[in-house]
Amino acid sequence: MPASLEELKPEHCPILKRFPEKLAPVLAVYNLAVQVHNKLAGQFPGVLEQPELAESLARLAKAREELVTPRFKVGFLGRYQGGKSTMMNNLLGAEISGTGAGEATTSVITRLIVGKAGVDPTLALRYFTADEYVKRRNTLCEWIRIPNPEGSSEYNLIEKLKTHNPGRGSSANSRTVTPKDKPYLTAFLQSFDHPRWKTFVQSPAITESVRFKDKDTLLTHGNDEQGQTKPSQYLLLSESEIRFHTDTIDPEIELVDCPGLGSGRSVDDLLTKEYIPELNGALVFLQADSMYSTQVIEILEDLKYRFKDSLRSRVWIVVNKMDVPDRKAKLVGDTSGKTTFDLITQLESAHGIPLSQVCLGCNRIFQLAKNNGGVADRTKAMEKLDLAEPGDEKTVKGVLAKYPALDAAFEEMLKDGSIAHMRKLIREQIGPSVANEIFAQAARDAQQAASDLEYAFKECEQPANEQERQAALAWQEALSEMMIDLRVTDDGERGELFVKLIDLGSGARKALEAEFVRFANDRILNAMTLPELYERFQVDSDRMQREVDKQFESLIQSLYTEVTVKFDGKTLPPVTLPGGRDIAAMWQECRQQDRDGGPWRDRMRPCLTEDQLMRRMSEPGVCVQFDGAKYKKLILDKIRTAAQQITLAVRGRLHVRLDDLRKQVTRKLVTTKKTSR
Repeated sequence: MPASLEELKPEHCPILKRFPEKLAPVLAVYNLAVQVHNKLAGQFPGVLEQPELAESLARLAKAREELVTPRFKVGFLGRYQGGKSTMMNNLLGAEISGTGAGEATTSVITRLIVGKAGVDPTLALRYFTADEYVKRRNTLCEWIRIPNPEGSSEYNLIEKLKTHNPGRGSSANSRTVTPKDKPYLTAFLQSFDHPRWKTFVQSPAITESVRFKDKDTLLTHGNDEQGQTKPSQYLLLSESEIRFHTDTIDPEIELVDCPGLGSGRSVDDLLTKEYIPELNGALVFLQADSMYSTQVIEILEDLKYRFKDSLRSRVWIVVNKMDVPDRKAKLVGDTSGKTTFDLITQLESAHGIPLSQVCLGCNRIFQLAKNNGGVADRTKAMEKLDLAEPGDEKTVKGVLAKYPALDAAFEEMLKDGSIAHMRKLIREQIGPSVANEIFAQAARDAQQAASDLEYAFKECEQPANEQERQAALAWQEALSEMMIDLRVTDDGERGELFVKLIDLGSGARKALEAEFVRFANDRILNAMTLPELYERFQVDSDRMQREVDKQFESLIQSLYTEVTVKFDGKTLPPVTLPGGRDIAAMWQECRQQDRDGGPWRDRMRPCLTEDQLMRRMSEPGVCVQFDGAKYKKLILDKIRTAAQQITLAVRGRLHVRLDDLRKQVTRKLVTTKKTSR
């Protein structure tokens, strides 16, 4: 029988109780859900064990976990050698995190907690439990494409690895296997196979206190003479905890230093990605010369999933190593005319991260500030950024004038590499911001759980209807198939709807290109001056914006029609969903709403009329080589990007619609199952 849940009181919420006005209504909603849960547990225990309610119960559990957290966990995430460890040490004013070059310097999840004043820093190591070890072992085996590792001993797996060639294969796991993965897994298995070291893997987990000064040795993957990972008991670590006193951060926040992504060892990516669900917020470090690497996009997508598609007030971006891009990258830009600052502004449009949540970092400016009483000489700071020529600062400030938040971040960087600003951010802003998001998300989760559980309770006493159940199962299966059809499977197989969408998107791109080229006479364009091209841009962008909007609507119409045809081909039985509405009618309503537009279309609509780039191009002395050919390429690039954006937007919107209907069918299944008192 499912256990009853305990209601929460303010004293159960050590951090959030300092916001009593906000906490009280959230606890009321949560406790209402708990009461309904306990009512079901007492009268209809079988219902709570049904998989259809798993999502509702998971929502309730997550709400409780965040409400009772003793500290906000804020992750330090980013690519390896991205400067996050150096930045962390600068922020804390102490060598807490290992730094170096060439090798990843953080290889264990490390929680940094503010300790008591007057107490030396301490380091505690937590080893795997038996279940955690098996899970990690099996995942690493699957990543390196060793099938069915569950029944194999460490010795047998080690022997397999001697001759194993991961290849590319057709495994469900299409990850790239790096040259360091096989030696690492071998060392990992040998570590557990060691008669003494394996004793550290127990349930409950063993925690060991060690000397703080040994942290750089214990918390990295030790290498042998050939540079490969060597066996060690410390490969069996789950996480570490450092306690140290500092006044620079909020004591109610713990910073979580995660291994850098893309280090050459897949385990480092695995450790970071596995820990994201534990985080309440994050600082993501981007390298100024490679901001949108594959690893960065993946980590931002993982964070979106963790925080229910909203990174506002949850994720802050640190664009680090701002001294690395050269002067041309900052003032002129790449082949498409996008400068380093233009790329930074895309964080808001592409990922929903406000520019007020962006910091700019430069360790070389911080070192200047340290040697100059805490604030760097402005001229020398500009030199470190390769912006020392006459007029450079005026040009940069002209660009940043359009983005006040980014301009403020630039000024903070010139002072001391943004260290003082980030200390204030961590000490004063992140805690309250994360708390507000926790309140909002916990309230939504608890409300949804309460609604689902209450509905299940009200319907439990109704006689089970097997015909309704079979009809709901048919729709659930059909909706799940449609959602699978919209994606690419792990082994690279494309679903039918995905293929159809790509074809439609390609057709939209070609139609848009043809429409632009129809009026783009090369001879006329090449004869135009920069001001004339700017005026031409205003005409072309308005015209192409209208064409993009038409293609957006056409793409929706075509793909939704395809889905409707697929539904009709299955001759699905009628199903009345909670609230008395027919599912087929609800689908048609969704189709009509999305075809007619609405806030989601406005939000996802690509904007071709933004003339900031063209204004800057037409300014005297900024880009004298910009001509008609480059103008044509610029517009075609914008068109292709817009076509990709509307394709992804339609796919995402359709997925949301299908998933919402599937969830409602799932609720229907809960109430049509036989229940027992």
